[in-house]
Amino acid sequence: MSVPSNLEFLRKEAKALLKQCRSGNAQAIGRIRLQLAWAAHGSKHRSSAEEDYCAIVNTLVDAGADYEAAGSRSGVRPEDIASASVAVLLGRRWKA
Repeated sequence: MSVPSNLEFLRKEAKALLKQCRSGNAQAIGRIRLQLAWAAHGSKHRSSAEEDYCAIVNTLVDAGADYEAAGSRSGVRPEDIASASVAVLLGRRWKA
């Protein structure tokens, strides 16, 4: 199965951010917060690529994504806007 181009872009972006975060790039660390919320949101609207979104979320978490910062100002958490699988994954990753 081919991966949609925007999902492939997100995968590459997540890997690049991970590399930058590991080198201590403060701007990249800040961007991770936004990417986690976007990955959660995308997973709900691209259910055929749910496994890919799980991999992206894992990469972002490994890079140091801040769960609290990924929520909205109105209190919407990433798992509230994610697919079922990504929501479960988010719950496991932050309760570990």
